Amino acid sequence: MVEQYVDTILLPGHRIKDFALLNYNAMQIDVFRLLKAHEKQAVSYQRFVSALSDYCIAGADLKTLLSDQSVTIANMNNLIINYDG
Repeated sequence: MVEQYVDTILLPGHRIKDFALLNYNAMQIDVFRLLKAHEKQAVSYQRFVSALSDYCIAGADLKTLLSDQSVTIANMNNLIINYDG
């Protein structure tokens, strides 16, 4: 899943940003379109990090379930983890 996200979202987004930079250097687009391309790439990286975080949490939950240990996450904002075992 992560590899697919990189191949379908991040790499084309990077190419689009690079193409926008080339167009800006050739004076074919203005600075606002260049900034928009950079913003879109930043948003795609933020979504990738969020998806990767969800993937890692799901993997940890699966590992916990398979090992018969009880772990609960009380508050994701403060990352307080209670361990019973």
